[in-house]
Amino acid sequence: MEPNQTGDSSPKMPGQVIAAMVLLWISAASGFALTFMSWSDHSARVAHNQDSGGELVVALLATAILAATVGVLVGLYKRNESARTGGMFLAGVSILTGMIAFLLTFSPLMIVNLAISGVLFGMLVSEPARRWCAG
Repeated sequence: MEPNQTGDSSPKMPGQVIAAMVLLWISAASGFALTFMSWSDHSARVAHNQDSGGELVVALLATAILAATVGVLVGLYKRNESARTGGMFLAGVSILTGMIAFLLTFSPLMIVNLAISGVLFGMLVSEPARRWCAG
């Protein structure tokens, strides 16, 4: 690994890893919004004595995915190979669920989700990302 421009001996983070982290931050921000909305909807249904089983499942899943995304972000920053693998898994699941959701809804937002997830997967699979996480 080459020293970075500041003369520091620590290696410079590859562009693919930076791009993956930016996409993960975008995912985390949207995941935070989804998590908040899911828990709000669940709470509103409980307050009005309505069935909230489906909303509870969505809220729990959104919370778990948000936590996993933050874990992957921290792991990538720390050059952890299992974080890279976890990020590829999250991107793959997002691609699969996005394809199913698109086929059911034909929503243009699903195309954006598929594109972000595909680029994220590609960045994490890249050789520079592999080398970065291998330490």
